[in-house]
Amino acid sequence: MTVLIRKIRLKENVNNNKKYLFDHFRETVKILTKRYEQAPKNFYINDKGYNAAILYFFLMLHNVNLNHKISLLDLCINLNIMIPHYCYHSNLSIVGNCRMCLVEISTAQKPIASCAVDLAQYSQAKTDTWLVKKAREGIMEFLLINHPLDCPICDQGGECDLQDQSLVYGSDRGRLYNDADFKRSVTEFMFNPKVTVNLTRCIHCTRCVRFLSEIEGETNLGMVGRGNGSEIGLYQDSFSASELGSNITDFCPVGALTIKAPALKYRAWDEIYFETIDLNDSLCSSIRIYSDLFQIIRILPQYNVELGITWITEKTRHLVDGLILYSVTYPHEMLKISKPNKLVKVKPFMRSWLRLTNLLIAAQQSFLKIILF
Repeated sequence: MTVLIRKIRLKENVNNNKKYLFDHFRETVKILTKRYEQAPKNFYINDKGYNAAILYFFLMLHNVNLNHKISLLDLCINLNIMIPHYCYHSNLSIVGNCRMCLVEISTAQKPIASCAVDLAQYSQAKTDTWLVKKAREGIMEFLLINHPLDCPICDQGGECDLQDQSLVYGSDRGRLYNDADFKRSVTEFMFNPKVTVNLTRCIHCTRCVRFLSEIEGETNLGMVGRGNGSEIGLYQDSFSASELGSNITDFCPVGALTIKAPALKYRAWDEIYFETIDLNDSLCSSIRIYSDLFQIIRILPQYNVELGITWITEKTRHLVDGLILYSVTYPHEMLKISKPNKLVKVKPFMRSWLRLTNLLIAAQQSFLKIILF
């Protein structure tokens, strides 16, 4: 009984400390907000003024891996300003391939890629003007020139970035009618035994190339060819044996790289997911477990704010294959069977989930009786 009282008092002290910290944090936010409203505005986005120094301070509170130079796209994402992009990723280097993040800046004479522009004081940026919208529509038309119209059979359908942006910036008709203007086809290759490669859907964002070279350290995949003949290819015909190779399917914004296991079986709107941590990883990475209410379908990474990573290991991603193959649909109870003049055998017998729940409740009640009394 004394131990129980001590635990209750300790819990009350912890709650009081949490309340004090929360009140202190709320007062600090009020003070900073008041100072931010009174601070001089030296940076403008869509005719709304901001203070660059205070913006950088708040960004550093939540992003520990930011450099002293913050790109305009980074800033707009944190300010909840929508700018479409394909080649940009927070964990990869900046290349500016897709050109979808074009914005107007007062210091430039033409639209410029916001992912390659640093946050500069005394400048004005506009992300929703008529010129920016027409430029993005033109870029989208170029991206869709060689992209096949196979959304109904694509495994990325329903969660494809290109599909979402085509509803906003895509045209309702094409302008290529000559025989020489047919969509090109690209020969596929085997790079990873668990990944399906469909290069006719590739938009040349090079996310997969940069992830393997910068994060994994594998330089066999790259952009080969020039002009209209450029494509993602291998420098040497060999398989990828890395521990993070399947993560290129998560970095790919379209359906060019997909996982083979759940292919042509499920759709994104047929699944639900919940967030948890990976117990197979020493870092306890954040993951999403997708299910159709009957079994686990796939496991995908979830952005981890503390670690700043968005990838998981091969063991974690393909753990679902073993779960499906060796899953137990109903609980089994081990019972001893004894017969005269024979050894005692232990065999599993199928039981209902209700019986298992009642057994667990009874065991929990008996355990609490032992602890408290």
